[in-house]
Order: sequence, then C-alpha cells, then structure tokens
Amino acid sequence: MLKNLYIPLLLLLVSITACNKKDVRQQLEGTWQGKDFADEMLEGVDEEEREIGRQFIQKIFYTFNADGSCIKKAPDGENKASWEYNDRSRSIIITYTDNHQPPIQEFEIKSITGDELKISSGPTGFGSLDFIFEKK
Repeated sequence: MLKNLYIPLLLLLVSITACNKKDVRQQLEGTWQGKDFADEMLEGVDEEEREIGRQFIQKIFYTFNADGSCIKKAPDGENKASWEYNDRSRSIIITYTDNHQPPIQEFEIKSITGDELKISSGPTGFGSLDFIFEKK
C-alpha cells in the first residue's frame, strides 16, 4: 500500500518544484530599473552621499529575455549577456558576452513580487550590498 503511494507523491513533488522554478524565471523576464539600496550598511551614510548612490542605481536597467539573453544598460554603457535562474541558490547568474568586468555576476534573490525585485550582490570589498529594482 505504501509503495503505491510513494510514486505519485514523488511525481507531485517533482512537478511542484519545476513549476516554482518556472514561475520565478517568468517573473524575472522583462525590464527592471534600479530604484534604491536596501542595505543596513548604508544607515550611517550621509544622506547626500546616499542620494548620489540612489541616482546612480536609478540609471541601471536589466532586461531579462525569455530566450536567456540579457542586456544591462548603465551610465558607463550597454552590455550584452546571457542569464539563468538557479533555483538551488535562488540566484540570477549573468554571463557577459563582451568586455564587462567581472565577466560573471551572481545576485541572490532576497524577494520578488510582480513589480519589485530585491537582490544581493553577495560579499564585496564593502560587504554585501542589497538593491531594489522595479519592473518597467
């Protein structure tokens, strides 16, 4: 009896996991514009400096296409890339096809709703930086 129940439960679990990955990937597709920092590390930063940073991030756009291609537009230019969603680490991995440095970036997804994406750059020389993007 238990054996008969095991296979349908396993199939249900696999299909739920596949749907969740597809749902997040579909939510990511589209164009996202930087909005702000979401980082406690910046709490002590002078408001004027924070505003300069906020204005800079608001000029950054990522477009994630369904075919796995990606375009990053920033004040320093436009970069073409490919992207993938890693369900295990809940991260976006961007691999640039031009001279972008670093050539690969990984952003952990802190949260995603229909129109807001919170990501973390992971450890940097300044600690971990968290960003908020809005869907356009």
